[in-house]
Amino acid sequence: MSPDERDRLVRLFRRRVYTVTGFVPFPHQADWQLASEGIRLLSRPPAPREPSVTVRLGDNRIVSWAVEPRLPAHVLADLAAYKAGKSRSVAMWASGFAAVAGSYGCFVGYEYRSSEHEFNYLLEALLSERGMNMRYDSLQNDPHGGRMRLRLPNGARVECKSWERKQALKGAEVDFYAFCEAYQLPDLSCYTTTAQNLRARRGFAVFTTTADRPWVGILHDYGHGHDPDWYCVCGSDGTVNPFTFDLVSLMRDAPSWELVPESVVPSARARGLEPGLLMTRERFSIAWLGRIGSFVGRVYNYQRGQRLLSRDSHPALWLPARSDLAGGVHVPVS
Repeated sequence: MSPDERDRLVRLFRRRVYTVTGFVPFPHQADWQLASEGIRLLSRPPAPREPSVTVRLGDNRIVSWAVEPRLPAHVLADLAAYKAGKSRSVAMWASGFAAVAGSYGCFVGYEYRSSEHEFNYLLEALLSERGMNMRYDSLQNDPHGGRMRLRLPNGARVECKSWERKQALKGAEVDFYAFCEAYQLPDLSCYTTTAQNLRARRGFAVFTTTADRPWVGILHDYGHGHDPDWYCVCGSDGTVNPFTFDLVSLMRDAPSWELVPESVVPSARARGLEPGLLMTRERFSIAWLGRIGSFVGRVYNYQRGQRLLSRDSHPALWLPARSDLAGGVHVPVS
């Protein structure tokens, strides 16, 4: 089966899984998933006869948003806030490969437990009575013992791998790698050392993580126009998931009103809630706002180029220039 035929089958079966399970993705989930299928999600209602998909908003409303074609992306990143549905999103996306005979995918985490949620969500979607109720040839789900594998009668396989045993990742032909809690991994070498396994089948690499380490910024930079084969979804805050969002917890952690999402400010004021200052601005931006900006060891709220140092803005940082007597060149005093 060619990669194009595989992708068509995956897309059709994934839609079937969503229908049977009643899964309606949040916009940030649908965004990167559709990008893997060669579709761009537009944040607006469709015009008459315009193609559209169904998404679930943060207030739990289900609406239709317009879509348009784009080049399929094969390296995808979901850099949303904590509890924004990243684990379930990648599991539901991976469910489509169950229809492809002989397909092979891996959930990769720093340790086996890092992929536990994703693997369990996949099993629920494919094997449970509330899901597809599929039969399986073999199943192991022991994160403590490092045995987490599913094999279906058509030969489709999904395994969980630990980066602590990264040598076991080499030497296979793989349809997808899903790097779970990717910020825990050392750097982009988790992708560059395994990418050759994806080439034969033109497979996918998916990163679901908060922007909790500087190297994650590479996913952001490449996924916003640097390389059309890379795609990044970021800036999705904790309010996108109505099933897990807790306003009291957000306000307890908030360092200031400035960082509280505008959509929840009226509710917070009506309930008499005030910022509890438990988190720093940087930590709150990562955990609750899903932000990504300039990296200086951590993620900050400002974007590159927003804060510049010059002689006019910070004169105390500059000393008068002196003349280089040999060449008459003016150089700053160090």
